[in-house]
Amino acid sequence: MSYTLLIDCSDTNLSIGVSKDSNLVYKKSFYAWQRQSEYMIPEIKLAMETLGININDISTIALGIGPGSYTGIRIPLTIAKTLAVINKAKVIPLSSLQIMGNHDEKYIALMNARSNRSYIGIYENGQKVIDDKIINNDELMDFISPYVDKGFTLKGNLKYLNLDIGVASDVVDGLFSYSLITSPTEDAKAIKGVVSPPAGEVYRDMFGMLDDYDCVLTVSDPECPIREEDIVLFARRKSADTQDEYIVKRCAPSLNTCAYALTKVNRT
Repeated sequence: MSYTLLIDCSDTNLSIGVSKDSNLVYKKSFYAWQRQSEYMIPEIKLAMETLGININDISTIALGIGPGSYTGIRIPLTIAKTLAVINKAKVIPLSSLQIMGNHDEKYIALMNARSNRSYIGIYENGQKVIDDKIINNDELMDFISPYVDKGFTLKGNLKYLNLDIGVASDVVDGLFSYSLITSPTEDAKAIKGVVSPPAGEVYRDMFGMLDDYDCVLTVSDPECPIREEDIVLFARRKSADTQDEYIVKRCAPSLNTCAYALTKVNRT
């Protein structure tokens, strides 16, 4: 018998499912924000015990790889890569927005990206209509209106947008649905999570900024994420070190790249 492990904790919920011979036989999802690392392994063990199987019976793993929480993405990814090595398990990496719906639906998946932004993915019958992206919340309604008019369903917990019109997503069902139509990756070791904003290096005048920009932090490496709060702290330390004042300005945000400029402010 062939078992597939379905796991995701890229957002606020931890979701685990198991399918057997193309039938979903176990599912569980619950709120676990910032406690994913504490719960994931015990919950997988509980699923195995409930079904009377062990980890060696898992031949395939389908997982969400982001966008979303850095820690929440890395935990399933680490588990999947480990099982790919020790179990020769096949791995099916899926967008965490994609698995908010099923492959026979047309929907707009929305997730809170913080800092007044949203992750958005639009899918129809298993195919993406647009690439997953990040968008400012004040631009969101104008962007999605044409798709809503065409009958696309809004998926996700939209309370962060003060909206009550979204349909709650069932991530386990989404993982199961897409695991049936998606081929495993050929190189599990090469899978990378999709994180925004990721981390980067400091490049002086990288984007040809005006002279009052002291430097730009460009973020393009999802392996080592940095939060906006970290950049703000960096600016404060720089202000203290130089006796000048710096403020942070975001520029050109997108899903996999984002730049922050440190602007020196003349003190009066």
